Amino acid sequence: MKMPRSSPGLTRLFLPATLMACASLAGHDIGRAAPTEVPAAAAPDVTATDREFAQAALESGIRTAYDRFLADDAVLFRPLTVRARDWLDTHEPATGRLEWTPALAETACDSSLAVTLGTWTYTAKDSRVADTGQYLTVWRLSGAGGWRIV
Repeated sequence: MKMPRSSPGLTRLFLPATLMACASLAGHDIGRAAPTEVPAAAAPDVTATDREFAQAALESGIRTAYDRFLADDAVLFRPLTVRARDWLDTHEPATGRLEWTPALAETACDSSLAVTLGTWTYTAKDSRVADTGQYLTVWRLSGAGGWRIV
């Protein structure tokens, strides 16, 4: 299910980031060949999965949420691409409060990939001042039928 666009400017704002993320992921064997047939069943709502991921980060902690939603071959931008699990294993978990809200989601025609875009806010544990920004998450539909971050 696609979310309605809130404004034409939002898509234009995130389009370069989406294209850069897809191009970077292509070099890490994240993409896969498109199926020869379009799946009969509709893909699960990626926006709902992104919101579930955000809720898990608030309730269980950021690292626990990433462990639950990351694909094994996922990459992060730090600022160059690195294997996500390797990076998380070698860095201390964030202890502050990370909140985000998807503003836009798009799913590939074959429902194998999707992106969610939105805004995030991070408040360190010992701070009252929040950092804010925008995010782009690329999702892949897993064999089990759920979305995983790639």
